[in-house]
Amino acid sequence: MKRPITIRLEDDVIEVLDALGGKTKGIRHLVKEHLKKIRGEKRDKTPEEVFYESIYLPSEPHLREVYIAFVMLYLKCGDRSGFLDQYIDKLSGSTGLDQKTIVKNIRKLANSGFVTTKGFLFRPTLRLKETVNEEEFREILNDYLSFIRNVQRYKDWLEK
Repeated sequence: MKRPITIRLEDDVIEVLDALGGKTKGIRHLVKEHLKKIRGEKRDKTPEEVFYESIYLPSEPHLREVYIAFVMLYLKCGDRSGFLDQYIDKLSGSTGLDQKTIVKNIRKLANSGFVTTKGFLFRPTLRLKETVNEEEFREILNDYLSFIRNVQRYKDWLEK
């Protein structure tokens, strides 16, 4: 049985609910996710989790961290190869590692095939798992790109 309720919310919260598909739909979605979490039920995976489960990642944790940060930075920059000098400060900031360690890890990633270099240009290599075909991956990648943009909008909203 459904019953109408009244709730007072801040304008910025209402904007977020509207972004989730409307106030009612947004509240239902958030309550549903919260109840799943309380009951310990399996929750839906985020686009980020689906994306990283569809590609091979380095097995060493510190290399995986640098690789994931590099992939995210590369996608935010619009799929453009760049000089390592362009990426190194942002990679250092997002991983907390110093620049020498970043360079060392990028070299290891390049030697293992996770980073492609052409001259002085670097870009991550996305190697698909056998369970994912190319069409599925395009859809996963598009979802992940829109997720990255929405996460940035959400961060901007939190900083207000």
